[in-house]
Amino acid sequence: IIQRKFLPKTKRFEMYTGLGTTVNNAFFMNYGLLLRLGYHFSESLGFEGSFMYLSSSQREAVDDLSTVHGIFTDGLVSPEQFYGLDLVWTPVYGKVSVFESSIVPFDLYLSLGGGMTQTNQGQGEPTVHVGAGQKFALSKKMALRWDFSWNFYSATYKDKNTATNVVTERVGSFDNLFMILGLSFFFPEVTYR
Repeated sequence: IIQRKFLPKTKRFEMYTGLGTTVNNAFFMNYGLLLRLGYHFSESLGFEGSFMYLSSSQREAVDDLSTVHGIFTDGLVSPEQFYGLDLVWTPVYGKVSVFESSIVPFDLYLSLGGGMTQTNQGQGEPTVHVGAGQKFALSKKMALRWDFSWNFYSATYKDKNTATNVVTERVGSFDNLFMILGLSFFFPEVTYR
């Protein structure tokens, strides 16, 4: 039996705030705060603006490269901020049983869009964003949400020849995969259910 959704989204705004970290960067541990604001045209389509602020710390591999091996590491690229706009499509919704004691409604969504990534090299880089995640309804106005966000961009970085001490600027392709967990709040109140 297909029932009405427990957490309706049509003609509602959604504010999502969460904490995230990169899961694919071998040189830096990036973690930060994400804020998204979106609007749902229907239960399955909407758009969402994003802002993510990241701080980073070097992993042990970077310290080893510079102190043990004498390799120049200032040219390594790390994201510091991202802002963008996505189209969000929610093709799947359902319910999950939790320890056979409660049933939690959920949505599975995909997102695609673009934006800008500010890197530690001091430049903003055009970025393609792809995402996927789930929302688990806690009430008609709040949900637990997690997602994977994958950002692709090209960035200029410095390449130093240690033999000649000549620094050259190069352009390379980079991608960051973020795991984000947080809460979504929906408004205005539901008036059509």
